[in-house]
Amino acid sequence: MFFCFHVGLPCTFCALNGREVVVLHTGGIHGQIESKRNDNKLEKIGLDIVKNVKDSFPNSVLVDAGNAIQGSFLGKCEKGSKIINLMNLVGYDIAGLGDQDFENGVNEVKNMAKKANFQILSANLKNEKNKVFLDGINGSNGANLIKEINGIRIGFFGITTSGTKNATPPSKLKGISFEDELECSKQQVKNLKYKKKVDVIIGIMNSDDEIFNKITAGAIAESIGKDLNIIINGHRETSIENINGVTILQAGEELSGIGCIKISFKNNKLNIETKPIRTEEAGSMFKSDVNIERHINGYLNEINSQSEKVIGKTQNSLFGGIFLNKNINCFFETPMGNLVCDSMVWRIEKLVDNDLKKFKNLHIVAYEKGSSIKKSINKGYITMSNLLESLPLDNKLTCQIISPKDLFSLLEKGFGKIKLPDRKNGCFTGNFGEFPQVSGIKIEYDITKKAYDYEKDAGGNRVVNLFLTDKHGKEIERLSREDDKPKILFLCDDYVLHEFPSISSKEIIYKEDKNLSNTLSEYILHLTLENNRGFECPFSKKRIVMKNYKNYRFDAELILKKSGEILPLTQIEIKIDDKHGKKYFTDKNGKIFLRNLDGGPHKILAKYGNDIQETLVSNFGDLKNIEVVFDGVSSGDDYEKVSNIIGQIPYNITKEDIDFINFARTSYDLLEQEFKEMVFNYPKLENAEKEILKIRGNVFTEFFPNNNIKKIASLFFLIISFALLVYIFKKYKNKLKIMGE
Repeated sequence: MFFCFHVGLPCTFCALNGREVVVLHTGGIHGQIESKRNDNKLEKIGLDIVKNVKDSFPNSVLVDAGNAIQGSFLGKCEKGSKIINLMNLVGYDIAGLGDQDFENGVNEVKNMAKKANFQILSANLKNEKNKVFLDGINGSNGANLIKEINGIRIGFFGITTSGTKNATPPSKLKGISFEDELECSKQQVKNLKYKKKVDVIIGIMNSDDEIFNKITAGAIAESIGKDLNIIINGHRETSIENINGVTILQAGEELSGIGCIKISFKNNKLNIETKPIRTEEAGSMFKSDVNIERHINGYLNEINSQSEKVIGKTQNSLFGGIFLNKNINCFFETPMGNLVCDSMVWRIEKLVDNDLKKFKNLHIVAYEKGSSIKKSINKGYITMSNLLESLPLDNKLTCQIISPKDLFSLLEKGFGKIKLPDRKNGCFTGNFGEFPQVSGIKIEYDITKKAYDYEKDAGGNRVVNLFLTDKHGKEIERLSREDDKPKILFLCDDYVLHEFPSISSKEIIYKEDKNLSNTLSEYILHLTLENNRGFECPFSKKRIVMKNYKNYRFDAELILKKSGEILPLTQIEIKIDDKHGKKYFTDKNGKIFLRNLDGGPHKILAKYGNDIQETLVSNFGDLKNIEVVFDGVSSGDDYEKVSNIIGQIPYNITKEDIDFINFARTSYDLLEQEFKEMVFNYPKLENAEKEILKIRGNVFTEFFPNNNIKKIASLFFLIISFALLVYIFKKYKNKLKIMGE
């Protein structure tokens, strides 16, 4: 079903009656370019499907709203050139620039535009000479483009949000400036409509209100009105709305949908009909393009050895990032947020014992912006690809000395955009990307208090209590808002620094050369080697606590599926917040209703047979309608990951490799027997264990099976001890008799 909007036209356009054009659009692909299927059912759209969709509409134009590259391991390779090449092959015609497209700096944006066979537009992005930044690249003026299709002249222009300055370090924006989005849009519409005489005007924008934007797509539509016909907006959610006669469209991030706009002229009127192509429809209506699929598989195979490198294992899902089109790190404390911040503390604690000894008496506090963490990591083995999708930005760990007063100010900004909850369901709105994820402190905040003033970049008193805590989360000192003594060793990423006036002027006493994702990778491996079966990260460590919050109880709905099909009238065991499980039966629509839950986030475990899936529900972000898919993947399917782990064992073994080899052994032993036989490089593990025996110098244990070494060694120690006691007893037997007499 298409949603239709009609706009009256002057009779001079009567010649267009009966003509049609289709505009297809995507946005926020974030490097997620491959299709995913389960039992031959499409679970995720890929560029191979997009190509087939485009080819199915003869009079069509394909547009991307920006942020196509950053967000995957493939997007990191060759600075996104492979994804640009795929977009060329798919046949994209036009693209906008998103806030994350500047991750590699402005020069790489130019290089990206040069490699593209399509025009990349940004009318409000200016260079040092106040000229359009991308002017002259591949024959483009860098601001707008007129496409005539089936006799209809469509004028496109691009706008890049000035909120990019809030999402990208200044060093990566050197040499460019942002013209006011609204004023620039007005100029573009006036030029295209009255000077270029186009029939339809479409703005390509990427205004995400999670970043601090004063001018959104909705504000532009409200101001300009029907002279601007359509805005294709890059944003998470799939949505269609009409504001002041302007149709605003969003296709959804990571190819969760493909936008489809049918533009036609009938009875002297412009008709705009819109219908997003969602995953289920795409799977049933469109096939995969074989050539694009071959290129995608080829690229992924090239990087497989790096992207699928196993760096650790987790016993539970690490929630954090985009969940139901919302970044949950901007609503509440998350396991992923805690893990990232804990990794910073772990790294600096090691340095404080060595290179930074003089700061040993300072308390370490870590902070990360909620919006910097993009994805959750599922339970099981963790790969580099998982990690880089969660932390895709090239931010680096920095270290400064600040006061409690500085810290209060910084945190006030993080809580400042939250509005009072909805009185009916407790749902929050206005959550901001600077919502904190922390380590080393406990925060108690009250959103009924005065909020931070963003115009003055100061004020606010929502943080009602702030405590320094030990590594177990125990409160050790309550901080004062007025305390300006430098007593905190503050850790954050280098992007955060320029956003906060309270810390941006402070001296950086240490900065990592490598990205924060590398620090997290090392920490995950460290945790894994401490427990070879995998580490656990609690759903909450009570580091961020809301005070004075009315307990808005709520109901949640779970939709249970297996292999894409709903599970009607099926028994499912549900465990909430790790409490005792309860058996439920799904209704005829495969739904289970969880009634009268306390306000806030809850961890959910759903068990169907031997398949256990983790998810969460919360009224804070209106996360109350959750789909749970039982994929039927057994632990035995981990044999490929185990082969990968064994493959990482070096050939020249040292004592530093012992823990990793033990991790490999445990991972192998946990496999079912039939899958053990599929681990092709198992002999490498055996050889490594033999080398470890030599390093330890334990000649006795070489004669016994490797997995029984510890037991044999313990038994050997007991035998020696017993023999020694017998010897002592016999030697002093007579003396003991005499003493007894």
